[in-house]
Amino acid sequence: MKLPATCVLALSLLATRPAVAEQPRCSDVVHIGDSLTAHTKESLAEAYRLVGVTARLDAFGGRSALQKLPRDPQTGHQAARAIAKSGFTGCWVIALGTNDTANVSAGAAYSRADAIDAMMRAIDPAGRAPVVWVSSFTTLTKGHWSKANMQLWNRALLDAAARWSNLRVFDWAAIAASGSAPFADGIHHTKAGYAVRNRAIAEAVAAASQGGT
Repeated sequence: MKLPATCVLALSLLATRPAVAEQPRCSDVVHIGDSLTAHTKESLAEAYRLVGVTARLDAFGGRSALQKLPRDPQTGHQAARAIAKSGFTGCWVIALGTNDTANVSAGAAYSRADAIDAMMRAIDPAGRAPVVWVSSFTTLTKGHWSKANMQLWNRALLDAAARWSNLRVFDWAAIAASGSAPFADGIHHTKAGYAVRNRAIAEAVAAASQGGT
């Protein structure tokens, strides 16, 4: 199935980042996420398979880079560090940010940049491992999970891409803003919305690993 035109436009934004030298084809991926991943693991894994990618999904509701809910065994940072230490040498997809920016808004003792840099260091402090980070979007107009706070997070991601040459930002927010991925509650998607999100992420990873759109 072809992506909507808005998805193609968002994928083209990946070309604004300098290509990592000799970037490999991402046939093996670790995908670390929050509830937006955890609620749809089977569909996401299938979306990856359709573009020739084997994905290890590590996600939990309420997860952020540096915080988690009590029932989650680890933060995003801890998950990335453990996987990196296990010897994983493939590509990374980070789908965190929705809770991270809300935590900062609520008074967390760190900045959005701190959270992003902590994840990048946990993955590879030398900055060599290819990383695609999915931007965040909600439709809420107020509160810690507001669209405005998501925009602050996405700006922090773009700033981080200037610090980390191995980081590419996938502009999922542009697709979500088009209305092509319906929301159930302003944060989480409907089944149809998740299908659009999962397909877009998988195709973005495939495009990024080939150094273009």
